[in-house]
Amino acid sequence: SESAWLGMQWNFKYKVTPALQWLETNHASLPEDSFIMFSDAFDTGLIGDASNMVQHFLDYDCEMLGMSTVADWPPNKEFKLFESEKYPWSKCRPHLSSGAWMARVADALSYLRIWEADWTEKEGGMTETEKTRGWDDQMAFRRLHKRFYPRFKVDTLAKIWTRSDS
Repeated sequence: SESAWLGMQWNFKYKVTPALQWLETNHASLPEDSFIMFSDAFDTGLIGDASNMVQHFLDYDCEMLGMSTVADWPPNKEFKLFESEKYPWSKCRPHLSSGAWMARVADALSYLRIWEADWTEKEGGMTETEKTRGWDDQMAFRRLHKRFYPRFKVDTLAKIWTRSDS
């Protein structure tokens, strides 16, 4: 689960734990009913005017929304089928990417705690690939999506985000 990037060792949990720790420390200072949008920014871009982001999120009628991608990554037959069944209109972007997500702060805290527990407690059950290569944030995010759908959905209509490589 570690890879070299610009000479640093990267662990996928770094996407989850720092955001969770910041929210746990600062959520009370945020306005009630605040939203948080997270992006790892490596290959993520916003669609259109950011002032419409909250309305686009609300259009999905969910607690957590993740960015979509064309890639079934890491490859997983179970999640590929689930995503294709839930989003049949999305022939080119039905899969969930952990590269960006959005939620109300209270919901983000809940989902991030579960996402982190997937890593710390192996609560979600590791795939064969993860048993060999280590925990994967994207696979864990896809586990959460399946577990909590329809409260957790994918931006399959690309109302909020796009990936620069898709």
